[in-house]
Amino acid sequence: MYGNYRFLTIFVLLVCFFKYGASLYCFTCASAANGPCGIGFSTNDVAPQACKPKENVCLKASSTVLGETLFTRNCGVPEACSLFDECNYCENELCNSSNNVKPKYIIASLISFFLVKFVF
Repeated sequence: MYGNYRFLTIFVLLVCFFKYGASLYCFTCASAANGPCGIGFSTNDVAPQACKPKENVCLKASSTVLGETLFTRNCGVPEACSLFDECNYCENELCNSSNNVKPKYIIASLISFFLVKFVF
């Protein structure tokens, strides 16, 4: 009986952490705070784009240049965050649409916790 639960647990964890071969899609834009990529961002105004193979995260970043805050949403790598004043990244499809990018792996961590707590 426990063998089935262990198989199911391993399967769920693999599915949570497995990356498919398809490209990641992120919203891609840049504008001032009051522009389409800024504070009033709407997914209806910006079309998602496929990321290049080495771009494994979606970025939402901002920097202040000459007194004006500029926002960008794009595909990239986590290290690119060092180029901005503020930056968040995430690894899910179109995850850079919200004002707050969620911490990565939170769902997989919660599933793992409950499986370990209640199954083993």
